[in-house]
Amino acid sequence: LTSNTPPPSVASPGVIGVNTVSASSPIAYFQGRFWYAIGNILFYSGEEEITLGVPEECWPAGTTGNFFRYQHPILNLQATTNALYVITIEDTHAITGNNRLTFNSNPIFQTIGAPYGHPRAITRYGESIAWLANDFRVVYASGGTLFSISDELGTDLSAAISAGGEVDIKYWANLDKEYLVVLVDNNDDPTLSKVWIFDIKKSSASGGQRSNFWYSPWTIPATALASGRISDGETQRSLIFANVSGTSTFLSAFD
Repeated sequence: LTSNTPPPSVASPGVIGVNTVSASSPIAYFQGRFWYAIGNILFYSGEEEITLGVPEECWPAGTTGNFFRYQHPILNLQATTNALYVITIEDTHAITGNNRLTFNSNPIFQTIGAPYGHPRAITRYGESIAWLANDFRVVYASGGTLFSISDELGTDLSAAISAGGEVDIKYWANLDKEYLVVLVDNNDDPTLSKVWIFDIKKSSASGGQRSNFWYSPWTIPATALASGRISDGETQRSLIFANVSGTSTFLSAFD
């Protein structure tokens, strides 16, 4: 308690345990540490530098504490094996390194950030990440290069968002299928929810030209999306929708 603080609930000059808890970004796990942001400050937990206490519960504070300060509010985080992507309202940065002394943040995509209100609109596949950009395009980053993949959707995606939809993006692969699933869920009226499927395998560079393959939108009255193993006994990943029918909510798996 004399050398470390608990996970910050507010940014300075707020006082932890006194001021109302502030909204934060989603939590990411990178290089054995937990990371999340409040406003424009990215906090991360302790690890090898902690000699007293439980590292995950220790968040060194003060002027030399465990944090990065950015120019703009941080809206989303996504970790890969080699980097933690930090996406603000205006730009995208990558943190590399494997300990407190070597952590380094560098801007990689200027003017490409993320919009407010869509914390689930990001996913990882391999060493690439895909997310909803601040101009409502779906983009992905691979090898330091940025690609836009949603031009084929025209204004349909932005129209669904303007109608009150929230974007949820997940990666799902099984046998011969490899998809980026983009759900725009409308909680006020789930019948307006839309699902777009980007087929990664059918989208490829041919003759120097990239081809983006999207299936026709699915009209699934879904309000949430998940991709993963249903239980520890399962080996294959499932694509799960939370569906609404009348006043009932149920889960369904893509087959």
